[in-house]
Amino acid sequence: MQFEELDLAIENETAAIEFAVQRNLLPEKRTICPKCTVGHVGWYKRSNEKLKVPFSLRCSRKRCRKKWSVTKNTWFFGSHLSVRQHFMLIYFWIRGDSIAEAAEQLKLSKTTVMDYYQFCREVCFVIVSNRTKPIGGPGHVVVINEFQVDRVIATQRRRVFFLEGVDQKTNECFLIEIQKHDAQTIVPLLRTFVLEGSKIITNTWESYNRLSTEEFQKELLDFVVEYVELDTPDGKTQKVKCMWRTAKRFIDSQSEESHSRDFLLFQYLYFHPIEFLSTGEKFDRFLEDISKVYPGPFKHPLTAVVY
Repeated sequence: MQFEELDLAIENETAAIEFAVQRNLLPEKRTICPKCTVGHVGWYKRSNEKLKVPFSLRCSRKRCRKKWSVTKNTWFFGSHLSVRQHFMLIYFWIRGDSIAEAAEQLKLSKTTVMDYYQFCREVCFVIVSNRTKPIGGPGHVVVINEFQVDRVIATQRRRVFFLEGVDQKTNECFLIEIQKHDAQTIVPLLRTFVLEGSKIITNTWESYNRLSTEEFQKELLDFVVEYVELDTPDGKTQKVKCMWRTAKRFIDSQSEESHSRDFLLFQYLYFHPIEFLSTGEKFDRFLEDISKVYPGPFKHPLTAVVY
């Protein structure tokens, strides 16, 4: 969907709400009641003028009459923005508009736009953490690396650790947030996300050095494990360095949002496989993924996977 088409589709708030229903970002206007399983849940107009989506859900069965908020567990829950502004901000973010540009176009504060862009990146985090799949196999070399970044939520800063792996043959990769960076955590993840028969190359850090002990070698009998220095001149880690150098360059370019470097990384990983798509196609794809993370009041949301 191109911007002109979007602008026309959501020309007013009523049209924007209908567009949200069509994209599964708001619940259907008629469905079976999940409480009594007999009545039908429909939309009812509410008189509260403060609500951006002035509707509620209510069961039609007199013995039930269960009510829900239309925006419960949706992308729009608790927001002070109009539905039209939501779609515009998503499009501007995907298009690469700066915080200042988006704020000026929609007459919003820079803080509001910055928070919203972060909100979008949290969806990227959930999707990327769930689409991780095993890589490598016989004849493949998988480079394993670990790094850490600071995550800032509100005024709290904490260090977050990630385990990354890149198949040097196919350039397929995985990125996993980990609670601990020790061998007891790393070995099960390697067995899960690196296929048997792979040659694993990693840096000689303390936790990985422990993998070379007899105890952990037994756990990795199906792999060939090789340890290289960080500054090795033979180029074995060049591909993984090159890939993450590109990601770091993207992160560094977002100077307005240096406080959210880890989520910027997941934004890069989310769009990297679909970088050949147009902005409109990326917009359509992202709306689909929002509906998975925020499916509405009657479905279970997709949540981030942390090991």
